[in-house]
Amino acid sequence: MKILSVKFQNLNSLKGVHEIRFDTPPFTEIGLFAITGPTGAGKTTILDAITVALYGKVHRHESDVEEIMSRHTAESYSEVEFEVNEKAYRAKWSLKRSRGNVNGKIQPEKMELSEVATGTFLGGHTVGSVKQEIKELCGLDYNQFIRSVILCQGDFTMFLKASDNERSELLEKVTDTGIYTKISIFVFEKQKEENNKLNNLRLQLEGVDLLTEDERNIHLEHLEEQRKSETTFKTEQASLTEKINWLRSIAKLETEKVQYNTELAEKTTLQTAHQPDFERLRQHEKAVSFKPALVEIEGITSQVDKTTLALTTQQGLLPAYKTAVQTATENLSAAELSVTNTQSDLSVLEPVLEKVLTLDANIRHTTQQEEKYNIQYQRLVTIVNDLHTDKEQNDDKLQQMQSRTQTLDAWLVAHQQDITLEKQLIALKQYHKELSDTLQAITSTNTELAEFQKNKTKGQSLLAEVEKNIIKFQGEIDKKEIQINQLNKGLISGFSGKTLEELEQTASQLPAEINNFENKYRLSIAFNNNKTQRKTLEESITGLENNYTEKQTAFALLSTQKSDAETQLSDLRQLVELEQRIQKYEADRLQLKPEQPCPLCGAIHHPYAEGNYTNKLSEAEERRNKQQQHVLSLTEQYNKNNIELNTLQVKIQTNKEELVKLVTASQETINEFNHNNPDQLNITNPTLTTDLIQIIQARKQYQTTLQADILKIRETKQLIRDEQDNLATLMQSFATEQGTKARYQERIDALSESIERSTFQLHQQSSKQTTLTENITTLLSPYQINFEFSQINTIETALSQRWEKYNQSAKEQQQLKLDLIQAENMLSNITHSLAEKITEQAARENEWKQEAEKLKKLKDERFALFADKDPGKERTILNTTLQNNRDKKDKAQQTLQTEREKLNITAEKIAQLSKDLESYQSTQQELTNKLSANLSKQGFDSIPALKALFLDENEHAGITKLEKEITSRIALLQQLLTNTEAAREKELAKALTTEDETALTPQLETTNIAINELNQQIGKLKQILDKDDELRKKSAEITAQLDIQKKEFNRWLQLSNLIGSADGKKFRRFAQGLTLARLTDLANRHLNKFSDRYTILKSNENDLELLIVDGYQADVIRPMTTLSGGESFLVSLALALGLSDLASHKVQINSLFIDEGFGTLDADTLDIAISALENLQANGKTIGVISHVEALKERIVTQIQLSKQAGGWSDIKIISRTAN
Repeated sequence: MKILSVKFQNLNSLKGVHEIRFDTPPFTEIGLFAITGPTGAGKTTILDAITVALYGKVHRHESDVEEIMSRHTAESYSEVEFEVNEKAYRAKWSLKRSRGNVNGKIQPEKMELSEVATGTFLGGHTVGSVKQEIKELCGLDYNQFIRSVILCQGDFTMFLKASDNERSELLEKVTDTGIYTKISIFVFEKQKEENNKLNNLRLQLEGVDLLTEDERNIHLEHLEEQRKSETTFKTEQASLTEKINWLRSIAKLETEKVQYNTELAEKTTLQTAHQPDFERLRQHEKAVSFKPALVEIEGITSQVDKTTLALTTQQGLLPAYKTAVQTATENLSAAELSVTNTQSDLSVLEPVLEKVLTLDANIRHTTQQEEKYNIQYQRLVTIVNDLHTDKEQNDDKLQQMQSRTQTLDAWLVAHQQDITLEKQLIALKQYHKELSDTLQAITSTNTELAEFQKNKTKGQSLLAEVEKNIIKFQGEIDKKEIQINQLNKGLISGFSGKTLEELEQTASQLPAEINNFENKYRLSIAFNNNKTQRKTLEESITGLENNYTEKQTAFALLSTQKSDAETQLSDLRQLVELEQRIQKYEADRLQLKPEQPCPLCGAIHHPYAEGNYTNKLSEAEERRNKQQQHVLSLTEQYNKNNIELNTLQVKIQTNKEELVKLVTASQETINEFNHNNPDQLNITNPTLTTDLIQIIQARKQYQTTLQADILKIRETKQLIRDEQDNLATLMQSFATEQGTKARYQERIDALSESIERSTFQLHQQSSKQTTLTENITTLLSPYQINFEFSQINTIETALSQRWEKYNQSAKEQQQLKLDLIQAENMLSNITHSLAEKITEQAARENEWKQEAEKLKKLKDERFALFADKDPGKERTILNTTLQNNRDKKDKAQQTLQTEREKLNITAEKIAQLSKDLESYQSTQQELTNKLSANLSKQGFDSIPALKALFLDENEHAGITKLEKEITSRIALLQQLLTNTEAAREKELAKALTTEDETALTPQLETTNIAINELNQQIGKLKQILDKDDELRKKSAEITAQLDIQKKEFNRWLQLSNLIGSADGKKFRRFAQGLTLARLTDLANRHLNKFSDRYTILKSNENDLELLIVDGYQADVIRPMTTLSGGESFLVSLALALGLSDLASHKVQINSLFIDEGFGTLDADTLDIAISALENLQANGKTIGVISHVEALKERIVTQIQLSKQAGGWSDIKIISRTAN
């Protein structure tokens, strides 16, 4: 991955738009560059711009990235172009405030990713999807990027000097291995949590209180006794209840009989009272045949009335319509005159308006010109004043600079001898640094030597203690093995030689056997009950079928009688119809003459002409009515018998179906009983129920004994497992102590070697101290300074101040000369510009005055012509008036046309209505005459008399409904009385008791109380037994959970013993040791490119300690604290580069930024560091060094310089001395 460019706007102190292209000269010519500037100028902001564009994060504001936006700005963005696998991409991050207001609310951030070549967008439109796409392209997440591209060399400098705990924290920070701390703490807390769960389960198991087997058997026997008593009382309860219900049913039937007789008398009286209404109903039905003709007359009468009213209304409207036509004609003439007058006024004013509009346009143009020249003139006045001020200020500044230059020239000549002081000071600081490091190394070596000797003595003591523990653990292991063997022997010899699996298999089969016998007990009871019910139903069916046969014979006879009576009734009805037809032609018969043909049928014989059959009609009707009553009586009896037959048939069918169900259920019970019947029990055996109870009790007793044996075996096995767990723990401790013994022995051997090595190092360090003291004394002698190590800092400070003063004066002299030339050129430019602007000012003033005079003349002419009136408004007023008058004219024309149409339509309606009225009146008279003639023939006096016979719809429906309800209710009551009397006689025949209800009720109450008391006692016993069942089940569940939890706890305990700790150090130290070993290997690859002298070595004794191997001193191994400043920098830089390789995995990183570590380096060390970076840059990497150290400007020719400006903002400038 390579960074090609970065472009950003308004980030921190870098306000405005800035762009840096690393893919163009001078960066492509020299891969090493510096980012320099004073503290707070914004050097690190350039790195922030890169990380925020790629990952939407900055190292200093990871949680509040909006803090990177410059103050008092409404928008910021950062755009980075980068290359992966020779393909360029562009990533952009942006942030805005609402409505572009600097005080507006910050809107959600946006991110984009696109290909540079095509502009194609990648990764979707959400911030998360873009970040994921960039991560996949680069192969790095944010944390890996800041460790791969931005090198924290300063962190490793601190790492080399830190204590163990500080070193662990620093390594966790730079390698992001905090996850191992979390895992270690999690494992430790998890084993505590699982232990708490285990203890809670043990407490729960102790809290379960079960019944003993003796207690449980006593409760079961008592429960069985109570249930037998309950059965006896319930039998007595059923008998008493049946007797009381029998007495109540008889009383109820007698009450219903009285109620039915009373209601029948009421309904008969009601029928007699409403007889006049029923007669009116008959008259209504006779008259209703004339209702269509009557309705037709009423309809035509209604049309006559409506037409008469409409004709009168239209005749009344005619005068008003005539007046409206005349008024509309007058309004139209007035509107036409107004239009003509307004058109005349507009034609007169139009030429004036056109001239005024022309003048207004000229005035606007001249006003714009006058304002333009005035603005130009005023601007030039301001510029001339500013130039006068600038000229005076530059004159003063030039004189001050000339005076300061003369002073500096004289001082530098007087102190010319200090020109070489810089190099001498660098050498002195290097000697000082090396001497300090040597003295510190001597002290450290003495300390280490004493510590090594102390640790060796301590290790020998610990080794002796471990050997004692090994002997102790061996003895305890032997004891545990003997105990386990004894328990296993006891397990084999007990319980009749059966294993736990065999006993558990037997115990698992017992519940099924007991359940099978209990089920057979239940089926035996059900079979006996079913047998009793079948016998009762068979007797009932036999009685019902005998009754049905008797009823059916009577019903057949009744059906024959009913059919004969209906035939006779039909014949009588035909006779009545014949007599009615004969009587209808009685008047015509009187006119017939013997031997002359009848005008109707043509017969010449007329037997009825003599009037012999006058009274025969009334006789036939009387016979018909009597026969109707007889048929009605037979029909009612027929229906009653039919209902009784159907009822009997339904009862017989229902009982037969119930009997079939009982037979089927009995067979199913037998089949279910015979299924799984290894003992060949017979369900028909009368003693089977008693036998089954004894079998069940014996099986349950055996089950209790078996469960007790199984529990004892399980407890013994659990004891063996616990002892085996203890043995495993002891053996693990034994192995741990043996490992500890080996480690202690190795540590003692290593300490012996370290003592010899430290003694040799102490001799070499003393020799180096003598050499360095002589070099410093020689260096200070030219300056007449005697060397004392305690005064070395004072000597360096004095010489540094002397050199700093000389160096600053020389730089100031050089800068003043440049500034002097620039100031002289600026003064010349200001003088020239001032002369030009004065001339331009005079010209603009003359143009402005000319335009002002022209504007005044135009305004005077316009006021004289049209004052200050608006020509557009005046024209609009006249046009509006003209249009209004035209609208009035059009409206008047429309009104006149409308009124004329109304007048014509009304006249036409009057003519048509007159014609319709005459037609309706003629039809009305014709229909009335026709209906009157028909009424007279049927015996009705007149049309009003006919109308009086009609009932309204509600009254007709009410009387019809009342008649039907009374008739049907009387028939139903008669049937109910018959049925009730039959049911009463049937119930009396049962004769269940001779006692009355008052004697039976106390007996039933006493029985109910006894049953309730038994139910309560049974309920309590069942509650006790059910609770014991639940507790037994709960105990079994907790025991199973306890076994599972023990395994879970042991698993986490073993893991906690390996990596768990309360503070997370155990696993963190182990993981960091592995990480540091890998990091050391990668760092050595870079260190060998810097120098072939040193190799970094990870300590075997301390997982987080690094040592240095000096190849120039026979591969001697010494602490990192013995390295000089330059050597420490090289080692820490190599570690930082190694971390970059480690974090980037297989991604090739071609852009690196070093953000710290140069501020504390002296000149010689800085040379070493830059040489190392140049070697790294030669491998094809672009390297940016971020520092405020001035010396970097002299050694790195390509620089990104940041300088502070007014208002707290900074500016960026890219310079290259090679380019210049």
